[in-house]
Amino acid sequence: MIEIAVVGAHLTGLALNHELLGRGGVFARAVGTRPCYRLFALAGGPPRRPGLLRVA
Repeated sequence: MIEIAVVGAHLTGLALNHELLGRGGVFARAVGTRPCYRLFALAGGPPRRPGLLRVA
């Protein structure tokens, strides 16, 4: 097993979470985004697509 972090539609209960569960994924814990990152919406969808950008 390896740990990965997901955002957007792959989160628990959202539209694409089944893709992770179908491959044996297991929810481990919720975490927050550090203040040095900004979350924004990418073009396209649905589902809406998140982007993370590291800022100073």
